[in-house]
Amino acid sequence: MDYGKLAYLKTQDLFVQMSDTRKEIETGLYNCLSYLDKRPYPFTKDLEIQNYYITAKKLTFVSIQYKVFLKSQKSANFDFSVYINNVKAETFTDYINDESKSFVFIAVVNGFNKGDNCVTAKIKFESPGDYVVLRTEINITGNNITETAKDRQADVIEKKEGFYIATYRKQDDCIDIINQSMDSQYVSNPNLKLEKNGDIYKFCKINLNYQENITDLDLTDLDFYAYIDAKKNLVINLYSLITNTTYCTKIADANVTKIAACQNFNPLGLSLCYIKDYEIYTSNITANIKSAPWSIEFTPPKKFKTAFSRIKDISLFLYNDMAAMCFINESDNGYLKVGDKEKAALDDFGEMFFEKTLNLGRCKNCRFKVAGDKILMFFKQKDAVYKKTIENNTLASDVELAAFCDELIPLGEMFIMRKNDRLNILDGSEK
Repeated sequence: MDYGKLAYLKTQDLFVQMSDTRKEIETGLYNCLSYLDKRPYPFTKDLEIQNYYITAKKLTFVSIQYKVFLKSQKSANFDFSVYINNVKAETFTDYINDESKSFVFIAVVNGFNKGDNCVTAKIKFESPGDYVVLRTEINITGNNITETAKDRQADVIEKKEGFYIATYRKQDDCIDIINQSMDSQYVSNPNLKLEKNGDIYKFCKINLNYQENITDLDLTDLDFYAYIDAKKNLVINLYSLITNTTYCTKIADANVTKIAACQNFNPLGLSLCYIKDYEIYTSNITANIKSAPWSIEFTPPKKFKTAFSRIKDISLFLYNDMAAMCFINESDNGYLKVGDKEKAALDDFGEMFFEKTLNLGRCKNCRFKVAGDKILMFFKQKDAVYKKTIENNTLASDVELAAFCDELIPLGEMFIMRKNDRLNILDGSEK
């Protein structure tokens, strides 16, 4: 037997194994993911902590650390369980006195599946009591993992009672209605839920005529929402955010893919636009509340004339008491049409814009905030949100970094900062 040749072959085999291992280490990126939730969650016995979604490029392992700041008004035992895709991975038993105390729980999970995974935790006390989770933090480390990209829609509606937020994810069965506490440093917990009958929704306030012998102003403080159902019908609704009551429902059109709406004063009511066959259609919405039952009315939709083709997204916002329209084509280029007050006497708001169309450049997750005579545009670019300023129907050349998130949604003088499907408050002075 040639022992020298055997040793050489063995050395070569070890070299190949080491090269493969080094390649696996170099291509298997080690990620550290984290999320801090500062919202207090009171409960009486059981509580499920907010889901966190992780995508693994291949079968791997993860280390999951939960930091939980817990408050109790009595001494009690509790279990803290970590779940992966609704399968229990680890359970910890601990104890708390009449106090506020921080706990750390670490679960190491082998065989973390390739693809999207839902990580969550549940707290369960032995006996009912007054408990509050004051703050939670999750830190996840492992090879080949990233935070799953998810989306959340949020519409802000300003009413006499304050700000309301209607928010949902595509996979949700209900829409959360939040009466936002402006003294809070975070988005408030939902106080109402609306059954979800489609994938795309739009909420806003509708302006009604207060001078038609209506003495109870509460009756005229109504809202509007529209959605696209499973058959791509555009369904419009007269609604009250305060009572969570839908008064009237009508189908406005079919084969619709995107919708936008905003309250309007010229003409009085609400401006609605939507995309059908990659083209924009406009309609004016009003409500008849002179007699019961109240009803919602709309003008026959009109095709909006534009030189730009294959429109894929659209939004509306109120500027100088008139609707302003932003639309985006398939190349992700955005364009803005601003209302012209000299055309306010026309019947269709789609004909009330300046002739000039502003080229906004590449756009994603666009939101607009009116600040005096200026329009502030917030848009996502390179994993952050940037700001552009529009004044006198002209786009300024300056671009400013606004926040590291997916979307900034104006909320009065503040903003809702959306990162994936999570919402937090950002003070306007911090932006």
